[in-house]
Amino acid sequence: MTEPAFPLSPSLTILHLRCPACGRGPLLPGLLTLRERCPDCGHDYCGYYGADGPAYIAICIVGVLV
Repeated sequence: MTEPAFPLSPSLTILHLRCPACGRGPLLPGLLTLRERCPDCGHDYCGYYGADGPAYIAICIVGVLV
């Protein structure tokens, strides 16, 4: 596992939408899709079930705005 570019707690890593392993790679390529692996460190995201995560975040943001 590679060292993070900057030290982040797990909750801040998710809020910044970064890779949980390295803290650098983007977690989402689009608005509602999850990458298969990290482009920086190659960490495999297939073990994470994130089907409802991006949709939930979008619904919460739209709910606050409306």
